[in-house]
Amino acid sequence: MLLRELSVLLILPGLVPAHAQNAAVAGAKPDAAQLLMEVAKKYAQPTAVRIEAIKEESYTGSLHYQWTKSYMTLVFAPGNRFRIEGRSAYGSYLQTSNGTMEMITSLGNHRYVLHAVPAKGPTMPHVIYAGSEVISYTWGMTRMLESELVRSTDAVALPDAVVTIGGVSFDCFVVKAKSEHASDEPAAVETFWIDKRSKVIREYDSVGETSFTDNPGLKERYEVKELFPVVDLDAHADAKEFVQPHPPGDRVASLEPEFAGVTGPTHRPLHQVPGKQVLGAADGKLVTLESFQGRPLLIDFWATWCGPCVEAMPALTRLAKEAEKSGVAVLSIDEDEKAESAARYFSAHAYTWRDLHDDGSLLRRFEVPSIPTLVLIDAQGKTVFNGNPDRDHDALYAAIRKAAPQFSDAAAK
Repeated sequence: MLLRELSVLLILPGLVPAHAQNAAVAGAKPDAAQLLMEVAKKYAQPTAVRIEAIKEESYTGSLHYQWTKSYMTLVFAPGNRFRIEGRSAYGSYLQTSNGTMEMITSLGNHRYVLHAVPAKGPTMPHVIYAGSEVISYTWGMTRMLESELVRSTDAVALPDAVVTIGGVSFDCFVVKAKSEHASDEPAAVETFWIDKRSKVIREYDSVGETSFTDNPGLKERYEVKELFPVVDLDAHADAKEFVQPHPPGDRVASLEPEFAGVTGPTHRPLHQVPGKQVLGAADGKLVTLESFQGRPLLIDFWATWCGPCVEAMPALTRLAKEAEKSGVAVLSIDEDEKAESAARYFSAHAYTWRDLHDDGSLLRRFEVPSIPTLVLIDAQGKTVFNGNPDRDHDALYAAIRKAAPQFSDAAAK
């Protein structure tokens, strides 16, 4: 099973909303697949958001059982202002930016980080530690929900229902669909409760099967239930939302653990791939590495089921725009179970570069241990970078500048 950060939210009955069958339906019921795509567009690129979510997740296997519950709040607005809150049994965090400074606070142990807010947005943890995944997921909620909607297949409309959360009722369309994840896992069964009035998701359930990376024969069932009592994809946030809290304790340089080599660059070996390597087919023609010789090539290994990959897409879009201006070719290679999943995602976002589907063979040939990964091959066909686009950010931009001197990394960030 491909190493990756867990991007699927897992929840089980615990906070179960009241579902009541609603027989009185005003107007014709929309087509299920079209409804999912309509909702996906609302989540695709919002500029100002307020979302509150309650998530429960569970794994059940012969040797393991785990259940957790999390509370999340996401507010962001133009000007690189945001407020990200996450609370779970493993840790509670508050991350805020007023557009100038970013403060990341670990509420449980009274430590915080304060620095200039990066131009690319919030500083996300490189390593899952003490519940920090709740912050990563909260920030990526809209993109992950959109990804789930886009790659859904076999959509079927179920009877309409009323979802009640915290005493507030929402009249909803209900759609059940399948979602492909990794190639070695069966499709998950997902159910979306979609608010008829606002066309936003009020409940998202997912049931499927997964396995451990080091023991692929050991299967576990996961169940997800996620509730959204507040969803505003065109929010008008008050400036008070982004006020930095009073320093809660000790200021530190980082909240991440100092594991050897974990928080720093990956330093992967630069494996050389023969130029005649076939990358895939497009428009009925084979695409080879050799066909790109004479210009640098930046390859993005990704998948729609990979949370960090989807989260990295806005940054990759900016990078691709500047790289292509400098004569660098950009190519994505997806690791989805079905090529259609990535194709739908690319089409929904109107990305300008090409995506090719991989059955896992290119991942092995390029010696990519996890995704997302970017590989840069220079104009002479030599691999000059292989790494994580976030953790190896500085090395990546240095490699692009060397391969294409006219590249403007300031514009790409």
